[in-house]
Amino acid sequence: MNSFAFVIPVYMHGTTLAPIVEELARFQYPIILVDDGNPPEVCAYLEQAQQACPLVHIVTRAKNGGKGAAVISGMFKAEELGVSPEALATATYGR
Repeated sequence: MNSFAFVIPVYMHGTTLAPIVEELARFQYPIILVDDGNPPEVCAYLEQAQQACPLVHIVTRAKNGGKGAAVISGMFKAEELGVSPEALATATYGR
């Protein structure tokens, strides 16, 4: 069971992914990139990130639903990967 995961909604910001994924990978937690209805040229950056880092998981949304919907999709994937719902709620809403 993982105790934590990074959930990153991605919409039209593919070029910034590589350095972010590289920095987060050092923590050795799953990195969930949520494709929030991007065009193919942005999706290519997500696929490159997944090929470069085995910690990356991609969740694909057919159309853009906004940051909230993308975060929720990512949370479902995190739960599927074994991150407890309590950890998700704490990481998202708690301080």
